[in-house]
Amino acid sequence: KVNRASGKTVPRLLLLTTEHLVLADPKAAQPKTVLSLSDIHSVSVTRFSDGFLALHLKETSTVGAKGDFLLVSDHLIELVTRLHQTLLDTRAQALALSITDHFST
Repeated sequence: KVNRASGKTVPRLLLLTTEHLVLADPKAAQPKTVLSLSDIHSVSVTRFSDGFLALHLKETSTVGAKGDFLLVSDHLIELVTRLHQTLLDTRAQALALSITDHFST
């Protein structure tokens, strides 16, 4: 995860269930953020092999005023594929995916 304040990356475990996406502290295994899959509006990635993934949340998300999340992953393709498949299986909706050279969060 990329911190909003400093721009530094912080390691997080990403757990994907049929209802939620959970970002947990890898040392304490404590959930730091729990996102409902219904709160995810879209996902943006760059065309470069930088591993950046922006999770764009709906404005009425249950996370509150936190806004979008910027993540970095070595397994970007697998993450986007699994998220897309989970949304299709549980909500019968496709993941809105944007591939671009730059994006805002």
